[in-house]
This record gives sequence, structure tokens and C-alpha cells, in this order.
Amino acid sequence: MEAVVWARGPVVKLWRRDPGGGVSKDKRVIDLIGHRALISHVVTAPPGNIAVSAGEDGTVRVWPLSADRLLDLAGKGAG
Repeated sequence: MEAVVWARGPVVKLWRRDPGGGVSKDKRVIDLIGHRALISHVVTAPPGNIAVSAGEDGTVRVWPLSADRLLDLAGKGAG
């Protein structure tokens, strides 16, 4: 899955990329929750199967973006 990630407050937002390269609200996959303060940076690592976020709480989180892992996170409340 090719994903687009960005942060809003302490939450990493994950969307599925459209074939044309854009994103839309109906393509949102999950919110990744784990930071206790604002996120300062978030990136995906090639080939796009992980996201890494750094927060103002002094933590770095590594998020596996495989479909199985995201389904597991969605069922448990990500983080």
C-alpha cells in the first residue's frame, strides 16, 4: 500500500494514495496514536512500508505500515 502520512497535534494521520497521486478524505486508513505531545516530524521510509515520527515529547516512533499490522492497530486503538 502506498501511503501518505502527516501529523496533526500528537497524532500521525495515514491516508492511502490514489492512483493519480492525490489523497481524499474517504481514503483515510487510520490515526496512529502514541505521542504525548505535538509531532515535529513524520516521514515514510522507502519503500513506504514504515513511517517514523518524532515528537516534542522526546520520543521517536516507528510505525509498520503493512496491511496486516494496520488492521491489528485499528482493532486495538493504534499506539
